Amino acid sequence: MPARVSVLLTSYVDNSYVVLSDPDLENLVRRTENCLSTHNKNLEEIGMRVNESKTEIILFGKEQPKVVVNVKGVAVESKDCIKALGVLIDKGLTWRLWEGYAFSEVN
Repeated sequence: MPARVSVLLTSYVDNSYVVLSDPDLENLVRRTENCLSTHNKNLEEIGMRVNESKTEIILFGKEQPKVVVNVKGVAVESKDCIKALGVLIDKGLTWRLWEGYAFSEVN
């Protein structure tokens, strides 16, 4: 049985999040590039654009290799942790970095 392959795009104000899954890493990178390119074209139609300097990539899982995704001609390397709407999300979804950050902000 083939693995499930899916995509989710969601936006909040001027932040967009693309979530993709694919068991094949090369295919995942290609699909991510295609999805971001299509999203950028759609944004340009309404006078907006993807800011490649703010684009972040994360692969979820404990032992994921670093990948590089081409975003409008800029190579964007995947990270171990990203910040989404003020929340730190790590590749293992442990929330430890977020807990530490939130706790330090409260004190």
